[in-house]
Amino acid sequence: MLGGGAIVKACGKLKAQAKKKLGRRYSAAALLRGEYEAEVHFETKEPLNSFGANLVVARVNETGMASIAEVISYYDVGKALNPSMVKSQIIGGSAQALGEVLYERAAYDEDGQLLTATLADSGVPHSTEMPKFVVMTANHRSSLPHGAKGVGESPTIGVPPAAVRALELALGKKLANLPIEGEKLWAVPLTQVSS
Repeated sequence: MLGGGAIVKACGKLKAQAKKKLGRRYSAAALLRGEYEAEVHFETKEPLNSFGANLVVARVNETGMASIAEVISYYDVGKALNPSMVKSQIIGGSAQALGEVLYERAAYDEDGQLLTATLADSGVPHSTEMPKFVVMTANHRSSLPHGAKGVGESPTIGVPPAAVRALELALGKKLANLPIEGEKLWAVPLTQVSS
């Protein structure tokens, strides 16, 4: 986010220099033939990630298999430079978060040998296991020159606690360890969970 903001600011300085130097002869071709230099010092105290909220609908079937039926996300993304890509980043971050909650693990044998040596072994979710994603955005510009906010990481922070809480409410049990697999769900003692 800072690098992109610095580039926008530097390009603005270069454009101003070129317009001053070229005057009425200013054009893209004339700009590319010239030599210009801009130094930019850039910092911000503003949070650069999107503020958001996530709601998760979870289900646990009679065999103990947990699944996520729907993830609803709402993020303030600043100025969305590419709205469809922003939506895809939110969906991708949410899918990554669900992988963390339901599948990803590091398994070792009794000798300490890693058994999950590849991505395929470690529990990456398949497309058939993905829920319905509903993404809504607000667009309040940041103070950065491009007005955008970081969005890709935000769902990886917000979706896991929402998914775990949804599963706790579905089960009536407190859950403390990830991933939440079927045998772990039924091994957890039943406790009172308030909504």
